[in-house]
Amino acid sequence: ALTLRGRTLSVFVNATKVGTMTIDALGDGTLSLVGASAPRIASTSNPTIRVRTSAGALVASGVMNQFR
Repeated sequence: ALTLRGRTLSVFVNATKVGTMTIDALGDGTLSLVGASAPRIASTSNPTIRVRTSAGALVASGVMNQFR
């Protein structure tokens, strides 16, 4: 994460941009949502989460397991 210091990343859930995060000097980032709230995700779905640079390079990805 330290190589991403100072960069702004985009966060996507099922290909929909939900927010951005800027990586600080320690390599940490806090999600800032696009719009007033996060999109609703059905509890039966397994959404794909992707984090990308402004150029579109994939930084991280994963799938959330069912949650309640």
